[in-house]
Order: sequence, then C-alpha cells, then structure tokens
Amino acid sequence: MTSGKNKISVNICLNGEYLEQVESFVYLGSVFTDDGSCTRDIQKRLAVGRSVMQSLSSVWKSKDISIAYKTQATEGIGLASSVAYGCEGWTLLSKDHKYITAYEMWCYRRLLRISWTKHKTNEWVMEHLGVKKELLGKVESTKMSFYGHVVRKHDSLEKEVTQTCTPGSRSSGRQRRRWTDDISEWSGMTIDAAGVAEDRAEWTEILRAANPSYGGRH
Repeated sequence: MTSGKNKISVNICLNGEYLEQVESFVYLGSVFTDDGSCTRDIQKRLAVGRSVMQSLSSVWKSKDISIAYKTQATEGIGLASSVAYGCEGWTLLSKDHKYITAYEMWCYRRLLRISWTKHKTNEWVMEHLGVKKELLGKVESTKMSFYGHVVRKHDSLEKEVTQTCTPGSRSSGRQRRRWTDDISEWSGMTIDAAGVAEDRAEWTEILRAANPSYGGRH
C-alpha cells in the first residue's frame, strides 16, 4: 500500500510473485487506508461498539436492573472498552467528532429504550441519566496521555516521528490535519511548547485542565 494525495501504482515482485496493492488493510484490529485517514478505523470501532450494545439487549430490557447499573455498564463496556481501542493513533476530523458523539447518544438512548418517535432531546437524555458526554473526552485524554509517554521516552522512533521536522514544504491549498494538530488544539500549545510533557506532573495538570474528568496516573 502506498499513502499520499496522488495514487501511485507500485509493482513489487517477491520470489517471482507480484504483491497485490491494496487501498486498505487491517492490522492488530485497526484499519489502515492509503489516504491516511482514520475515519474508517473509527467507524469500525463504533460498529463493534454497536454490536456489543445490541448483544446486551436483555440487560437494557430488564426491569430488575437499576438505571445506575445500566449506565455504568454502558460507560465501561459500550463506550470505553469496545470503542476507544487504539484511539491513541487517531487523527480526528470534525466529522469523526460527530460520529463519536452520535454513537454515544445512541448508546444512552438504547439504555433508556427511547424511540425516535418520542422526540426526546439529547439534553433531556443526559440530564435524565445524570451523565456528561464522556467518550470524546476519553479519546482526547488517552491520546494526550500517550503523547506524554512518547515525549518522556528518550531515543525512541515514536518521539522522532512526532517531533522531527522533515525537509521540504507542504503543498498549497488546505492542509491535511496531522496527528500532532490534535495535541496542539487540546492542550492549547504549539507542538514545540507541548514538550513540557517531559514533566509528568505538569503534563497531568494540563490534561486535567483540558479534560476535568481525566483520572490518569501521576
């Protein structure tokens, strides 16, 4: 697979057999595409989450289980465990934010067994359950925490990839969003200033300021 704006055909012959060139492939459960986008991987994770939620239909329908327990199950299984896998490597576009938020609301509405015909707003659902939209916050804090680990790891390939400037100039027109753009936006710092992540305690405070629900280790 080749990655870039322009589609390039490459013929690679190994032991007399030409390798198939693909537009995407799955590796360790994550989807990699030739356009470098994470959208298909995010959609795959959300589909897994929907499957998990649907498999627990008997729990949502049960009148013997409290709403509080169902909410905890949704947040622990339907949101964090099944969806946030591999989110450290995501580069989030605005449409990806919408996909994630829509999925989270779908989970809460399924928990309450609310039909779309009842015309209940998202605000009513969140207030009724006493919860906040946390899935995006979980993704953000996980990625920022991972960035901190990368920066504090000396002589690592990951650190070189995220902090080294490559020679040349970017093409004209609207630029693609980079992995580090998320870190800059969420921390309110340039990626150079975000080198403060080398100080674990200071970076933890920045994480908590960006996401008050962050509960990472010191």
